[in-house]
Amino acid sequence: MVTALLALAGTVICYGTATVLQNIAAQRAERHEGTDALLVVRLMRDLPYVAGTALDGLGFLLSLLALRQLPVFAVQAGVAGSIGVTAVLAAVFFSERLIARGWAALALICIGLVAVAASAAPEAADVPDTGTKVGIVAAVVVLAVLGWLALRHGQDTRSAIALATVSGLAYGGAALAARLLASGDGTYLSGDGLLHLLADPMLYALIAYGALGLATFSAALQRGTVTTVAAVVVVAETVAPALAGIALLGDRAKPGLGVVAVLAFVATVVGAWVLTRVDPGRATATPKSDSGGPAGPRPESRENA
Repeated sequence: MVTALLALAGTVICYGTATVLQNIAAQRAERHEGTDALLVVRLMRDLPYVAGTALDGLGFLLSLLALRQLPVFAVQAGVAGSIGVTAVLAAVFFSERLIARGWAALALICIGLVAVAASAAPEAADVPDTGTKVGIVAAVVVLAVLGWLALRHGQDTRSAIALATVSGLAYGGAALAARLLASGDGTYLSGDGLLHLLADPMLYALIAYGALGLATFSAALQRGTVTTVAAVVVVAETVAPALAGIALLGDRAKPGLGVVAVLAFVATVVGAWVLTRVDPGRATATPKSDSGGPAGPRPESRENA
């Protein structure tokens, strides 16, 4: 249990830091109208984005370790709490500062995370039926179509919110698939574990969800402010998979602590939402384009929501 909680803390730090680094790269990348299939490829040439993606990968591995014992709602509450790290680092990178409401939200997140971790029952997920697994795999196709439609919608804030929603749901789907992989019966640790792993459709669902979440998140950052995008992603990737974990995977709180778990989860998500809405704007110099010159004024649709 201690190892799972430490892994969850590491996940929070990695994800929160990665968001800021990826936002730096996305904001200064060359902009293209409509669908930009090569956006992630171009961003991979930018050191902050590469570093952010590496931290995302490390955070994901730590979340797998946490998911071996902790239910989805506890781990996803930690993911929501990572926005606190993002807010603090944004104050350094973007010269933003937290007002009293922001500090109150940050305190609410911390209290919520401690309570949700203390109330979560450490156990493996229930094995779902075939229909549930098929549904988890098929949902990624639906989300991919929705993401493509959002990309074609334009460069405005509504497109950013739609892309962020798809990204959050995709990351949530990855969490569900990871929960099934990470909390199995130990088969993957046996001698022929690799063969079992490669034959498990949850592995490919996890990869597909992760890739879709990364691509739509990067596109959303180009169309909206980091706080707006992060707010939508946090809610989408926290609430939906938490409910799915309870309904489909048997996730639960410790006996007698169900109410505490619910209140703590809600407090964490609400705190994250409030914190991401505290958006004083950017006061730093104009970001640079790939050519080294000013990237130009930000489009009107990119202003703070």
